[in-house]
Amino acid sequence: MLAVVAFPVLAEADGRKIEAIRRQHDPSAKRIAAHFTLVFPTSKIAPDALEARVDSAAAETAPFTVGLRRILVHQKGNDSYVFLVPEQGYDALVAIHARLNNQDTRDKRPFTPHVTVARLADRQQARRLATALASEHLAIGGRIDAVTLVEVPVTGPVRPLHSAALCG
Repeated sequence: MLAVVAFPVLAEADGRKIEAIRRQHDPSAKRIAAHFTLVFPTSKIAPDALEARVDSAAAETAPFTVGLRRILVHQKGNDSYVFLVPEQGYDALVAIHARLNNQDTRDKRPFTPHVTVARLADRQQARRLATALASEHLAIGGRIDAVTLVEVPVTGPVRPLHSAALCG
């Protein structure tokens, strides 16, 4: 499976804070650093075609800032997720997601840019975590300056295959 992600460049303290939350509440924290998923894991696109999309989207997109201030609890199946949703950079993430996915008209999943900080089986626990984060008036700023094609194995760490700097 392949995916495309953007790793936010964060201040050191902010990166430590997000990763500490993720290590405690998100099983994926062991596999991949905090990121925005721009192309969901797929095996339906050839690696060279997806790499070309990454290069094209990066060439059309200027680096941009993100401001993570909103917290969202999302239910998917039996799991509850806690997302950090950007106020600043939201539209730019939606636009690059659209550029990367424009040829896949079959995939009509709604897209909300986010960094997952928790995946929990207990919805109430997810809500408590979201409330605790909101009470801290969480405000994390950073920037997106590249997009990365990654391999997503069934187990083990996600492996970067190709990265392209935003330069549009």
